Amino acid sequence: MKLNRLSIKTKLLFLVLLISSIFVFSSFFIKSANNKVAENFNQFYNHTFSVTISFENVKSAQTDIMLNIRGGLQISYLLGLMKQVDGYVTGVNSSISQTPVLIKQLKNEFSGDMAQIDKLENLINTFQDKSQIFIKAMQVSDNNKAPYPRICCFP
Repeated sequence: MKLNRLSIKTKLLFLVLLISSIFVFSSFFIKSANNKVAENFNQFYNHTFSVTISFENVKSAQTDIMLNIRGGLQISYLLGLMKQVDGYVTGVNSSISQTPVLIKQLKNEFSGDMAQIDKLENLINTFQDKSQIFIKAMQVSDNNKAPYPRICCFP
Protein backbone atom coordinates (compact mmCIF):
# COMPACT_ATOMS: atom_id res chain seq x y z
CA MET A 1 0.00 0.00 0.00
CA LYS A 2 2.91 2.32 0.55
CA LEU A 3 3.88 1.92 -3.08
CA ASN A 4 0.46 3.14 -4.11
CA ARG A 5 1.02 6.45 -2.28
CA LEU A 6 4.22 7.24 -4.23
CA SER A 7 3.98 9.41 -7.28
CA ILE A 8 4.39 8.07 -10.79
CA LYS A 9 7.67 9.97 -11.11
CA THR A 10 9.06 8.28 -8.00
CA LYS A 11 7.91 4.86 -9.20
CA LEU A 12 9.58 5.40 -12.58
CA LEU A 13 12.81 6.54 -10.92
CA PHE A 14 12.72 3.48 -8.66
CA LEU A 15 12.14 1.23 -11.69
CA VAL A 16 15.03 2.88 -13.63
CA LEU A 17 17.28 2.53 -10.59
CA LEU A 18 16.34 -1.15 -10.20
CA ILE A 19 16.93 -1.93 -13.90
CA SER A 20 20.22 0.00 -13.89
CA SER A 21 21.49 -1.81 -10.81
CA ILE A 22 20.56 -5.20 -12.32
CA PHE A 23 22.41 -4.22 -15.51
CA VAL A 24 25.51 -3.07 -13.58
CA PHE A 25 25.63 -6.22 -11.46
CA SER A 26 25.11 -8.37 -14.57
CA SER A 27 27.93 -6.54 -16.35
CA PHE A 28 30.28 -7.14 -13.43
CA PHE A 29 29.34 -10.81 -13.35
CA ILE A 30 29.91 -11.18 -17.12
CA LYS A 31 33.24 -9.34 -16.89
CA SER A 32 34.35 -11.60 -14.05
CA ALA A 33 33.37 -14.71 -16.00
CA ASN A 34 35.16 -13.44 -19.13
CA ASN A 35 38.32 -12.74 -17.13
CA LYS A 36 38.20 -16.26 -15.73
CA VAL A 37 37.83 -17.74 -19.24
CA ALA A 38 40.70 -15.58 -20.52
CA GLU A 39 42.88 -16.63 -17.59
CA ASN A 40 42.11 -20.32 -18.22
CA PHE A 41 42.97 -19.92 -21.91
CA ASN A 42 46.19 -18.13 -21.02
CA GLN A 43 47.13 -20.92 -18.64
CA PHE A 44 46.29 -23.53 -21.27
CA TYR A 45 48.41 -21.74 -23.87
CA ASN A 46 51.40 -21.20 -21.60
CA HIS A 47 51.44 -24.65 -20.02
CA THR A 48 50.11 -26.94 -22.71
CA PHE A 49 49.86 -25.58 -26.23
CA SER A 50 53.19 -23.74 -26.45
CA VAL A 51 55.01 -26.74 -24.95
CA THR A 52 53.30 -29.04 -27.45
CA ILE A 53 54.33 -26.81 -30.36
CA SER A 54 57.93 -26.66 -29.10
CA PHE A 55 58.03 -30.43 -28.72
CA GLU A 56 56.62 -30.86 -32.24
CA ASN A 57 59.37 -28.57 -33.58
CA VAL A 58 62.04 -30.71 -31.89
CA LYS A 59 60.40 -33.88 -33.19
CA SER A 60 60.19 -32.41 -36.69
CA ALA A 61 63.91 -31.59 -36.70
CA GLN A 62 64.77 -35.17 -35.65
CA THR A 63 62.40 -36.60 -38.25
CA ASP A 64 64.09 -34.46 -40.92
CA ILE A 65 67.45 -35.95 -39.91
CA MET A 66 66.13 -39.47 -40.22
CA LEU A 67 64.39 -38.81 -43.54
CA ASN A 68 67.43 -37.10 -45.03
CA ILE A 69 69.58 -40.09 -44.11
CA ARG A 70 67.21 -42.98 -44.74
CA GLY A 71 65.02 -41.58 -47.48
CA GLY A 72 67.55 -39.39 -49.22
CA LEU A 73 71.21 -40.09 -48.58
CA GLN A 74 71.01 -43.89 -48.67
CA ILE A 75 68.89 -43.88 -51.82
CA SER A 76 71.20 -41.34 -53.49
CA TYR A 77 74.21 -43.53 -52.77
CA LEU A 78 72.35 -46.65 -53.84
CA LEU A 79 71.30 -45.14 -57.17
CA GLY A 80 74.60 -43.35 -57.70
CA LEU A 81 73.07 -39.87 -57.59
CA MET A 82 76.16 -38.22 -56.16
CA LYS A 83 75.04 -34.66 -56.98
CA GLN A 84 72.17 -34.97 -54.49
CA VAL A 85 74.29 -36.23 -51.60
CA ASP A 86 75.48 -32.77 -50.51
CA GLY A 87 71.90 -31.51 -50.23
CA TYR A 88 70.93 -34.31 -47.87
CA VAL A 89 74.07 -33.90 -45.76
CA THR A 90 73.38 -30.16 -45.57
CA GLY A 91 69.80 -30.90 -44.48
CA VAL A 92 71.03 -33.20 -41.72
CA ASN A 93 73.59 -30.65 -40.53
CA SER A 94 70.97 -27.89 -40.57
CA SER A 95 68.56 -29.94 -38.44
CA ILE A 96 71.34 -30.87 -36.03
CA SER A 97 72.41 -27.24 -35.64
CA GLN A 98 68.88 -25.95 -34.98
CA THR A 99 68.06 -28.64 -32.40
CA PRO A 100 69.81 -26.97 -29.41
CA VAL A 101 67.79 -23.78 -29.97
CA LEU A 102 64.56 -25.80 -30.15
CA ILE A 103 65.44 -27.73 -26.98
CA LYS A 104 66.26 -24.50 -25.15
CA GLN A 105 62.87 -23.09 -26.16
CA LEU A 106 61.18 -26.29 -24.95
CA LYS A 107 63.02 -26.08 -21.62
CA ASN A 108 61.90 -22.46 -21.17
CA GLU A 109 58.25 -23.30 -21.76
CA PHE A 110 58.08 -26.66 -19.96
CA SER A 111 56.87 -26.50 -16.37
CA GLY A 112 56.92 -30.19 -15.48
CA ASP A 113 59.65 -32.59 -14.43
CA MET A 114 62.86 -31.27 -16.03
CA ALA A 115 64.41 -34.72 -15.74
CA GLN A 116 62.13 -35.76 -18.61
CA ILE A 117 63.49 -32.96 -20.80
CA ASP A 118 67.06 -33.88 -19.85
CA LYS A 119 66.33 -37.50 -20.76
CA LEU A 120 64.89 -36.37 -24.10
CA GLU A 121 67.94 -34.21 -24.73
CA ASN A 122 70.28 -37.15 -24.02
CA LEU A 123 68.33 -39.38 -26.42
CA ILE A 124 68.45 -36.69 -29.10
CA ASN A 125 72.21 -36.22 -28.65
CA THR A 126 72.73 -39.98 -28.91
CA PHE A 127 70.59 -40.10 -32.05
CA GLN A 128 72.45 -37.21 -33.65
CA ASP A 129 75.88 -38.60 -32.76
CA LYS A 130 75.00 -41.98 -34.25
CA SER A 131 73.54 -40.27 -37.30
CA GLN A 132 76.79 -38.41 -37.94
CA ILE A 133 78.82 -41.58 -37.43
CA PHE A 134 76.54 -43.36 -39.89
CA ILE A 135 76.93 -40.61 -42.51
CA LYS A 136 80.72 -40.60 -42.12
CA ALA A 137 80.81 -44.39 -42.42
CA MET A 138 78.84 -44.19 -45.68
CA GLN A 139 81.09 -41.43 -47.03
CA VAL A 140 84.31 -43.29 -46.19
CA SER A 141 83.20 -46.67 -47.53
CA ASP A 142 84.21 -47.61 -51.09
CA ASN A 143 80.66 -48.55 -52.08
CA ASN A 144 79.06 -45.90 -49.81
CA LYS A 145 77.53 -48.54 -47.55
CA ALA A 146 78.09 -48.32 -43.84
CA PRO A 147 79.48 -51.50 -42.27
CA TYR A 148 76.95 -53.76 -40.58
CA PRO A 149 77.73 -52.68 -36.98
CA ARG A 150 76.97 -49.08 -37.96
CA ILE A 151 73.70 -50.04 -39.63
CA CYS A 152 72.47 -52.13 -36.71
CA CYS A 153 73.35 -49.44 -34.19
CA PHE A 154 71.58 -46.65 -36.08
CA PRO A 155 68.73 -45.48 -33.88
